Amino acid sequence: MASSVQELINSFGANRHQDVIDAIDYDHFSALENPVAAKILAASYFKIGDYVRSLSLLSQIESCFLDDVEYLSLYGACLRRHGDLDLARLQFERALMIDANQPNVQNNFANLLIDIGDLDEAEKILNNLLAVDSSYSDASTNLQRLLEKRQAKNRSVAPSISGSSWSPADPLLLAFSNEEVQRTVPDKIRSKKQRKQKSELSNFLSTGKDYQIANDKLKLAQQAVNDKRYDFALQLCSQVNSSFRNSSAVYECVSDAYIAKSLFNQAEICLLHAIQMGATSFKLFVNLVSLACMRGDFDLAQYYFECSSAIDPDHTALDHLRDQIVKGRNSNATQPFRFDQPWATPAKTR
Repeated sequence: MASSVQELINSFGANRHQDVIDAIDYDHFSALENPVAAKILAASYFKIGDYVRSLSLLSQIESCFLDDVEYLSLYGACLRRHGDLDLARLQFERALMIDANQPNVQNNFANLLIDIGDLDEAEKILNNLLAVDSSYSDASTNLQRLLEKRQAKNRSVAPSISGSSWSPADPLLLAFSNEEVQRTVPDKIRSKKQRKQKSELSNFLSTGKDYQIANDKLKLAQQAVNDKRYDFALQLCSQVNSSFRNSSAVYECVSDAYIAKSLFNQAEICLLHAIQMGATSFKLFVNLVSLACMRGDFDLAQYYFECSSAIDPDHTALDHLRDQIVKGRNSNATQPFRFDQPWATPAKTR
């Protein structure tokens, strides 16, 4: 290892996450032999949005930090961003059993509960946090997300006003032919409650398996992007999205594939969705800077540049981004972005 643990801690504390990563001599580095350094390195990867490498390191050193609240919280947050919600919940619960009064852990746990639909418990946690500290902005943001998700859920389960007995979600109509369904209509009416209970039980039993399958597909999609199999990655993300609804990890993976395919407007939308769902990394904001510059919206690019700088103020990519914005503004004579004109469509790179 090229740097001491204290030097790594100092760099991380100063938000120089890339410096932490660059300081490691990977040819001679062992996570198990240097668990503290590995934890700092994993946290740095997490900060720049490389959840795959972060998760790999965290899983290797799990036995070294069984009672470490900071590690467990980081592990839970990384698992959540990676889409493994069940295991993320386990890590947060372990952390809270050790110290139930950590606001950051409680807030992150509430965020996870929103993801999995346990809105009542999440609301209780967030309200308690805000009762103690009304200026806790992350808790306020999560509470707003919770309320929006509850409203969307209420709208989705609103009763139908149709007089027809046919329903697209009717399990009988999906499982049998029309003739068989008609023969069962009287039974269907009498045993509606029993079938509903059976369906709920089946959904409950299949949840764990479905999440694991979806998680494996998401990992495969992320690897497919690295292997330049972009269409395959998009196909996998489409399948994953049915299980990991509103997952920032899915939208981030899709944005990477879209950028590689020169589908820049779609990529920008997906990046914004990922951030709205809770993802915060240097890479996400850097991509938004570049995409805004490509459209000629240099004021917006400057805004996302400042977001990037706040995450990692000493990152080596910042100088290039700053030059990109300055050159763009100079070439456009500092004219403001025109919303009454069609958006510029960047030329495809391939």
